[in-house]
Amino acid sequence: MDAGNDGPDTTCSSTPEAVTMVSLQTDLFDPKCKSCHYKGTGGAADGTGYAYGDYETAAQTYEMVGKASLYNKMGATTLKIVDSDTTRSTAQRLAASTLWLKCASTKSMGFKGPNNEITGATMPQNATMLTAAELQKIKDWICRGAPMN
Repeated sequence: MDAGNDGPDTTCSSTPEAVTMVSLQTDLFDPKCKSCHYKGTGGAADGTGYAYGDYETAAQTYEMVGKASLYNKMGATTLKIVDSDTTRSTAQRLAASTLWLKCASTKSMGFKGPNNEITGATMPQNATMLTAAELQKIKDWICRGAPMN
């Protein structure tokens, strides 16, 4: 975290770990996210009304990568759930990824986006905060361009 402006850490290692969507699914999304973000059954909506729906099959659908965030301010398209645009700097990708902004915050609300967008509650909300190692996996994955495999 950048203590100077109370914002997210947007620095990437020069050699980020080789993390993939598939490994994040196994290591993080299954055990920490799918209790709230799950596939609906019997005609019910995915999840429990949460914006990004089904994390149970995120690795198969790759749906969160490059998808515009619901937290974009006044029609802006700066925020993505996961910003995978490798033409942007790694700092820009981290600062514009709501997954990172919501998980990396230690406050009850996630860090704000680059245009001061509110990103909603810190995740996960089930009182089981992510460890430093788990946060590093998300960060390394985004820093490497959010690869599927």
